Amino acid sequence: MSGNLSHWTWVAIAWFEVLIAYGGYLAYLGWRERQARAKSKSG
Repeated sequence: MSGNLSHWTWVAIAWFEVLIAYGGYLAYLGWRERQARAKSKSG
């Protein structure tokens, strides 16, 4: 990446990455819950 970005631009990029990671984590938890429910219904 370019080195001429301001400090606050890097802070915003970092928070954006945190939000993306958190969204992915929530999606993973939802997927895992659906897997568990499907397994308990079939079992």
